[in-house]
Amino acid sequence: MKKSRIENHYEPQILTKQELGSITKGLKRKLQSHDFDHETLNDDLFDLIFSPEVRNHSKIHWTPLSVAIKASEIIKELKVERLLDVGSGCGKFCLLTSILTEAQVTGVEQRDFLAVAAKKAKNLFQLSNLNFIHGSAFDLSWKEFDCLYFYNPFCEQKTPERRMRNDLNMNESIYNSYLQITINRLREQNAGTKVITYYGLGAALPDEYKLKYHKAVGSDFLKVWEKQN
Repeated sequence: MKKSRIENHYEPQILTKQELGSITKGLKRKLQSHDFDHETLNDDLFDLIFSPEVRNHSKIHWTPLSVAIKASEIIKELKVERLLDVGSGCGKFCLLTSILTEAQVTGVEQRDFLAVAAKKAKNLFQLSNLNFIHGSAFDLSWKEFDCLYFYNPFCEQKTPERRMRNDLNMNESIYNSYLQITINRLREQNAGTKVITYYGLGAALPDEYKLKYHKAVGSDFLKVWEKQN
C-alpha cells in the first residue's frame, strides 16, 4: 500500500479482500521478523484490517501496538501457555500476542459486531493458536488459563461518553457487580497465575497478587502481577 494512502487513514476506507490479504501478510511478516519500524508498522496501518466503525474506536478502546509488543515479550519470558483477554473487543491484543508468541490465546467479547470482527481478522492472519468467544467472560472457567489480560474492560459502565454503542445495559451498579465478580475470580485462581493490566482493572488486585513488572508504555502503565501461594 502506498504511503499516501496510509496518511489518509482518517477517511473511512472499506478495503477489498485482495487489499486486506496484502496488508495482513505484510503485517504478519514484519511482526514475526521483529521489524518494528514505526514508519512501516504502526497502529494506523494495523487498524486498517478492521471496518471503519471498529477502527474509529481504536484510540480509546483497543490496546496500542507498542503495548501489545511489550506484553508479548513478557509473555514469552514468563513462558505463558494459555492466556485469556477479558473483554477482547475486536481482538487486537489477541491477534498481536498470538502472532508474536506461542501461547494459546483466547479472547472473550460480549458484543456481537466486535466478536465477528475479531474472528474475521483471525482468519485473515491464519492463526491456529487463537480462539475468539462471543459471550460473557464470567461464563468461562478462568482457572484454565495461567495468564489474564485486562485493559480496563468495564470503563464503559462509568463513562457514557466513551460507549461504542447503546446496545448493552450499562450503569454503575453493573460496573460494581462486574468488578466484584472479577476480584472473586482472581482470588480463586491457581498460585502462579499472571495478570497483565493496562490502564488498570478498575480496582486494586487481591492481596495475594504481587507486582512483578511496572513500566510506562504508550499513555499509561503496563503492569504484571503474580498470584502467590
